[in-house]
Amino acid sequence: MLEGHSRCREHFISCAYSMLDSASERLQHTSFHGPEAESVVRALDDCMQATTSLAFATEKPENLERAQLMDILLWASEICRRIRRGPRKGIEIQIVLRSDAAGRAWREDTVTSVLSRHGACVLCQHEVMYGDILHIRRKDTEHEAPARVVWVRRASNNSFEVGLELLDQENFWRLDWSEGTPLAKP
Repeated sequence: MLEGHSRCREHFISCAYSMLDSASERLQHTSFHGPEAESVVRALDDCMQATTSLAFATEKPENLERAQLMDILLWASEICRRIRRGPRKGIEIQIVLRSDAAGRAWREDTVTSVLSRHGACVLCQHEVMYGDILHIRRKDTEHEAPARVVWVRRASNNSFEVGLELLDQENFWRLDWSEGTPLAKP
């Protein structure tokens, strides 16, 4: 499914490319803010989840389709990274990051590097995948929240930079976001 419609694999790929092309074009000429940004991110997230499901479906895609699905995932994640739903703040907060996934349970102490109202960027020693649900516990307040992995990139020394989106948490970081200045994206 894409944009609420069931599609065969070929039409899904075609429609996904059209959606990504449109979002990319709009992003070059304007910036997304607030509800519009959240709507675009939600659509891109749905696209990435459907693409992942297709890639791992029982009926495996042919090589060309597999390459197209990978391209869609990479392009959608790049667009998501360029869309800012709100300001970012470069603040270090000591946290405990935990995975309860079957066969991949772990816990580690780490620190945030960039925060937003909706999530954080953290350094992680464990390999995580897009869509994984992790738990964040602040060491200073002991508050805990679930978070979804929305992007991962390899950092130095076998660690990973991980973008996390907080799920159902309002101002988990307890910061005044009205004074935030968006940080430039690399």
